[in-house]
Amino acid sequence: FIFNNFIIKILAPGFLDESYILAKRLFVIILPSLVFLSMSSCIVAILNANKKMLWVPILGIPLNIMTIVGVIFVFPNHGIHMATLMVLLGSILQMIIMLVPLKRTQFRLTMDFDIKDKNIRKMIVMIGPMIIGVMAQQINSLFGGAITSTLTEGSLTSYNLATKII
Repeated sequence: FIFNNFIIKILAPGFLDESYILAKRLFVIILPSLVFLSMSSCIVAILNANKKMLWVPILGIPLNIMTIVGVIFVFPNHGIHMATLMVLLGSILQMIIMLVPLKRTQFRLTMDFDIKDKNIRKMIVMIGPMIIGVMAQQINSLFGGAITSTLTEGSLTSYNLATKII
């Protein structure tokens, strides 16, 4: 991945030598999961719009199970790289499982987009504040992680675990 050096230096400026090399390798492994997680979120939005709410609560189960399996069973015998691949596999499984109820909605992706439609305009107006809120949260996490990466070993893990609890 071309930009991983740049991204790691921004996200974790305190990582040096081994930690930096490991972060670069894990970043390349985990990066595709963003695509699958984003697709899963879009599918969930479609399911919600079609009143298929039963599937939404199970969204995180495949990813969580694969993460737990990766940490408890894979990591001790095969290391962090294989454990990270388990997380990637979890994100893929998550998306595949969400395809089942999506198919039942008979959803079809089309390229017709009418900016004059009142619902489209309403969505555009509503999405602005949401994007600002999400960006603020992500920037806060970015700075928190960057600062924490300069502290003693294990600080970034503690920070990430603490933010998950919140």
